[in-house]
Amino acid sequence: MAGKKIAVVAFGAGVTYCLYKLLFSKRSYKYRNPEQSGKENSHPEVWNAEDLKFGPTETLVIKNPSNSLDPQHLQVLLELLHDTEEPFTREQVLVTLANCAAFSVNQDLIRSLNGISVIGSILYDPSAEVKVKALNALNNLSMNVPNQEQITVYLPRIQEIVNTAPRNSDLQLAGLRLLTNMSVTNIYHHAIISSVPQFLQILEDGSELVQIQVLKVLVNLSANSHLTKHLLTLKTWPQQKSSSKF
Repeated sequence: MAGKKIAVVAFGAGVTYCLYKLLFSKRSYKYRNPEQSGKENSHPEVWNAEDLKFGPTETLVIKNPSNSLDPQHLQVLLELLHDTEEPFTREQVLVTLANCAAFSVNQDLIRSLNGISVIGSILYDPSAEVKVKALNALNNLSMNVPNQEQITVYLPRIQEIVNTAPRNSDLQLAGLRLLTNMSVTNIYHHAIISSVPQFLQILEDGSELVQIQVLKVLVNLSANSHLTKHLLTLKTWPQQKSSSKF
């Protein structure tokens, strides 16, 4: 079944290269800002100085991907992701979906095909690497406001991953990046604020890279005047050993 689905996608115009990279080649990435049409940018984050909030993170995309896939091609990839439990296949499909989601037209298509629900369900996969790829895909999709409305369903799970993942791991960092995007506006702050004590603990003993990402989330939350008193009275979460089961 999986082989047939891959074959169907491979015959699609403009998709052969994408699937070749998906299945057979080593991945090569470049940073690309979806707001910049075809322009490369070496900065991994967008800083909004006007209101002291961190904007959406830039996306990682495969060199020379097709910038538009037909709905049937995306549907096949989503079905393959849903149907397989093989970690390697899931990782490769998620990488392809994440890179496709660097383009706004694909962000809308993936949402219309119930792709956010499919990707979100992968956050419960036992493999940490698979979860990292799922978080990266959701991170790219989260730069679309309608997509954020659907991703908010998974905020409790995303925070659970961040708060319990091994300290300074790729998994923890991927979750924090997604929370940065989801906290750019005030809409979902109420769903994130409960994790601030844990964020403060991560800030205390995390690596520099993780500390920077935590600070971005906290800066976004602090821009909400309704949370000021709550943030100022919070205490750090009691230190606990990180668990690798998530």
